[in-house]
Amino acid sequence: MYLAHLDAPEVWNGNQLVSGGKHYGHLETNVFIDTDGYWKATIDPAYVFPLMDANGTITGWEHRVYNDSVTLIGAQAVPEPSSLMLLTMGLMGVAARKWRRRR
Repeated sequence: MYLAHLDAPEVWNGNQLVSGGKHYGHLETNVFIDTDGYWKATIDPAYVFPLMDANGTITGWEHRVYNDSVTLIGAQAVPEPSSLMLLTMGLMGVAARKWRRRR
């Protein structure tokens, strides 16, 4: 979570806040495997903006995203699902053997 206020001057139309102002935001993160086989994560700063009528009364909320997206790309391609499953099962087997030895 972050607080935007220094770089977000308030823009008003009479009693109605049109943009900017002090508000809390969050980072939306989407992780996916792209067509090239590499995982990617897009991170977008977003916030919820109060919608107001001409009198300045809040009438609702709007989800807004800043135009400041960042994309992270994995260093290697994701293994085929069958390979990934075998690796996971193997790691689970090793953990189970170690757990049994401790008992």
